[in-house]
Amino acid sequence: MEVTAQHFQQIAAYDRQFFPSARDGFLRQWLTAPGHIAIVLIGAAGVQALGVLRPCREGSKIGPLFAETPEDARRVFAALITRAPAGPVSLDVPEPNTAAISMAQEAGRAPAFETARMYAGPAPDLRLAQIYGITSFELG
Repeated sequence: MEVTAQHFQQIAAYDRQFFPSARDGFLRQWLTAPGHIAIVLIGAAGVQALGVLRPCREGSKIGPLFAETPEDARRVFAALITRAPAGPVSLDVPEPNTAAISMAQEAGRAPAFETARMYAGPAPDLRLAQIYGITSFELG
């Protein structure tokens, strides 16, 4: 379902599992920015998946795409793809998540370039197996 204001507290709590600090102010804007489409799956245990489609220089980009299971990721990914305007749709997948790479390949996506994740100090303990698409290169 598309994200509404009533989902925000659950989404903000879910997002904290994938980013090293709370970013509620950013998240509130990211979910509702003009041209952004946000989809959330909510199950008995709470948020199961979250994805956002946004305009970029060429076409659209999906990010973040967080999901508890590969099936949940595929459901949100497919829902966002069907809502995308004409043009290419990209997804920035963390290399350690092989399920995310498989999902992207199955959808006909191919690598365009690679980047390295770098930190000042120790790397944060993030749930990389549930990160199917980062929010943005600038924000993680």
